[in-house]
This record gives sequence, structure tokens and C-alpha cells, in this order.
Amino acid sequence: MICLFFDTSSDLLKVSLIKDNKFIFDKELHTKNDHSSYLVPTIDEAFKSNNIDFKELDEIIVGNGPGSFTGTRISIAVAKTYAFSFNIPVYMISSLEELIYDNDGYDFYVPIIEEKKENLYFSIFDKDKKRVMDDTYSSTEYMYKKLEELDGKILLISLSDKEYEKYDTVKASINALNIMKNIDVNNEKVNPHLLKPNYIKKIEAEAKL
Repeated sequence: MICLFFDTSSDLLKVSLIKDNKFIFDKELHTKNDHSSYLVPTIDEAFKSNNIDFKELDEIIVGNGPGSFTGTRISIAVAKTYAFSFNIPVYMISSLEELIYDNDGYDFYVPIIEEKKENLYFSIFDKDKKRVMDDTYSSTEYMYKKLEELDGKILLISLSDKEYEKYDTVKASINALNIMKNIDVNNEKVNPHLLKPNYIKKIEAEAKL
């Protein structure tokens, strides 16, 4: 089994290639707004450095956001191209959900992708890593209000080095091997025609929720 994972929804570009439940390529690049120049070359590097042909690939897992509108569109476009060209099954996963699978010991997990100023994307998962809140784009203040409603030990998981008051915070690690194991259990394969970025726009009514 050979699995390709990639995500370009944030400033971080992540590409992993897994064979028989082991990493054979795992690379992160902080390319900010230039993911389009690096994603395909990095994927090519993953295959060429391991002497693997794309026709040997068994599945693709792609992060579909939320996050950068341009970044999520790049990932989805590349996933569609490979899926159609080589007839490869594709799974989509939330770019927030990706962040939770390297952590244990808490009642709730709150993955965060920071945006400009005090805005961010976040979601909430329970101790069994089951979703209890949809991916949301909001202010930090609104996130705190939602966290105050939870009864239990909370871990915030952030792609940045930012610390959040009152709560344990760790810097996120995107472990494609753990993602692959959970994808196989929780997610269905997606028709490539139905692949789409999960881009969440802030709405004026959000502050009233």
C-alpha cells in the first residue's frame, strides 16, 4: 500500500509518502503564498527519490481546508489531476482535523489555524477524536466563548507558536501516518469530480452567535 498525502491550506506545505505503513518521504516547507511553485516539484521529489512510479500509488489523501483560499484550491487541483490521470482513489480531510491525531490524554482537542490579526480557524473534537463542532472562522474571543461551554480538560493545537491563556497549548505536528489510519476508518473515498476546497468566509452574523 502506497499513500500520498499533501496539504497547502496554510503557510505550511506538507507532503508525505507512505509505503506499507512507514514513511518513505516526509517534508515540510514554509512557502507562504508560493505553494503553486513548490507542491508538484516536492511530490515529484517524493516519488523519484524512492524510485516509485505514480502508477504504483494506491490512494491520495488531501487536506481541503479551511485556510488560504488560494492554497486549498492548489491542493484540490493537484489531487484532481493525479486522480484522473492515474485512476487513484482520493480521500479528503479537514486541514484542522489533521492536527489532532498526534495528541492524547485530554477531553477535548481544539485545532487552530491562525489568520491575520485576531482571526482564526478552529474546530472541536472530543476525547475519542470525534467532531463536536464544525470548522469555524471567527475571532479569538468567539473561540474562547465556545471553549467556556466545554466541561473537561482542553488542549489547543496550533500551527503557530502562539500561546493561549487559560488553556494548554501545543504546536501542531501533521502526522500523515496517523491521518491515513484514521481516514481508512472514518472517511469515504471521494469522486474526483466532487473534490472541492473547504473555504469558510467570515459572516457579519458570527459575532451574534
